[in-house]
Amino acid sequence: LNAPMTTDTRAFLPRLLDPRSLSSLDLSGEPLRSSKVLQALAAVPYPVLKTLSISTVGHNHHSPPDSSITLAPLPDNILAEGHTPLLQHLRLSNINFSWDLPRGLRALRVSFVRVDTFGAELLLPFSIGDILRGISRCPLLEVLEVEVPSSFKPQIDEFTPLTPSLP
Repeated sequence: LNAPMTTDTRAFLPRLLDPRSLSSLDLSGEPLRSSKVLQALAAVPYPVLKTLSISTVGHNHHSPPDSSITLAPLPDNILAEGHTPLLQHLRLSNINFSWDLPRGLRALRVSFVRVDTFGAELLLPFSIGDILRGISRCPLLEVLEVEVPSSFKPQIDEFTPLTPSLP
């Protein structure tokens, strides 16, 4: 399923998707509407979902053009083990999520770069240490892509050596 997120989508989404059989989901939309659809998705578990791709595009038209940009939040329970136990491939673009949640992924692609910020600053609510701790919980990771804006300047003291535990 590849559907633009609109207010109408949120109304029929639970009836359109059968969470017991859905193995792949690709959603994209404007940040404010995306947040509402993600809340609807968080209401039920997806026991066979293996691939999840969520991206927000465009600027939140409810914010002044010169304000900072807030990323659409991914509800924590979407990445919880009991909610998506078979999730292996995750792609998030301009979505705020907790780096403490991904586990057992084989592919993680995350992008925090916006091309249409209208002069607004993209605030990233995580550090390099958060990323390293997050990927350490994915020992089977085969693909890792993390794209951040050039304004993201990590502090040297954020780098903490990690020794991943291998299966």
